[in-house]
Order: sequence, then C-alpha cells, then structure tokens
Amino acid sequence: THRLNNSISIINGVNDDSIKTIDVGKNPISVDAGYNTKEVFVVNRGSNSLSIIDGSKDTVIKTLKIAGDRPYDIEINPQIKSAYITNNIGNFRGVVNVIKYEENEDYKYIQVGNKPLDIAVNPTTKKVYIVNNGDGNVSVINGTTDEWIKDIDVGNKPVRIDIDMKTHKIYVTNNGSNNVSVINGTTDEWIKDIDVDDKPISVAVNPNTKKV
Repeated sequence: THRLNNSISIINGVNDDSIKTIDVGKNPISVDAGYNTKEVFVVNRGSNSLSIIDGSKDTVIKTLKIAGDRPYDIEINPQIKSAYITNNIGNFRGVVNVIKYEENEDYKYIQVGNKPLDIAVNPTTKKVYIVNNGDGNVSVINGTTDEWIKDIDVGNKPVRIDIDMKTHKIYVTNNGSNNVSVINGTTDEWIKDIDVDDKPISVAVNPNTKKV
C-alpha cells in the first residue's frame, strides 16, 4: 500500500517482478487477500472505505463505505465471506466493523477496547482476535454470531498478533513491556509472557518449525 499516492503495488510472486500499480481510495493503510476467491481487500483510512480488487484481473471491482473515522487493519474470513476491520466510531472507545462484502453491506460494528490495532482470524475455531493497544488486552469475537465473547489481559501496549493454526496458540507482542504474551486459543486463557528485546512490534508464527 502507498499512503501518499493512494495506490497499491502488485508483485509477481513467481519471479518477484513488479506487475503494476492500482489506484484505490485515500491513504490506503492495510491489505488482505482471500486466497480461495482471489479477491484482494484494501482499507483506505483517508476515505473510510474498502476497495475490493479482482486478483485475477488486477482491477478494482467495487468500493464499500466503512462506518467510522480511523479504520486501521483488516482480516478476511472467507468461510462466511466477512471482512473484519479495526476502527473508531465517534465517542466509542474502539470498534470492529463487520462487512459482508458479497452483499455490499457494512453489516454491523462490535465494540471492543481502546485503540484497536491488529486483528487475526482463526477460521477453524471461528474466532476473531483484536489487539487493544490502549487497554493492554485482546478482545475475542465469535465469528459465527459476530458477538463479543471476552477480553484477555496481556502486556503493556500490545501491537501485533499471530496464530499458530495447528496448536491454536496465539502470540501478541507487547511494545510497552518488552515481552510476548501467549494465549491458549482453545480456552482463550492467558498462558505466559516471554521476555524479548526492547519495543517488539511485529510477530509471525511458523506452524511447521514451531518457531515464532
């Protein structure tokens, strides 16, 4: 995504060459792909919109409005054809927009914690996890009913989250407390904190090597 010129670049993953640049909405900030449908979803923070791209033709199919004023991250649940977007609406602390993208509908929003940033979907357990940077916790949403389940306390100023899809363990980087929280994704209970170096930001899980 290119926030200054309102576009995204597409790269050929076979030969790692640049293919083209596509214009989207204002200040695109986040992108996700529907692997089975070949659709690509771009959150445009400056225009509060979601651009949907046909990944076969590399063209914008449609643009949907997002209710709110600071959309940030997006995750797709292809099984129920829903997009989850972290956002803020008016005086609410923070919300997640649920968009039924095939129905062209900003379906509902779910109130979560303060300053929601990263978001992760586990399609197997049908749960959605949201990192609330301002509250030091992770909100859990039922991906079937789109209802809030609970908040899980983690460290100070959590930023990013990733899921081991084999063990269903969840890892959250805590930028303010220099550690990584581990959560049991089956019971949604905190397991432990792992100390790392100063100000961790991003996290990635390799379920085959079992390394984070």
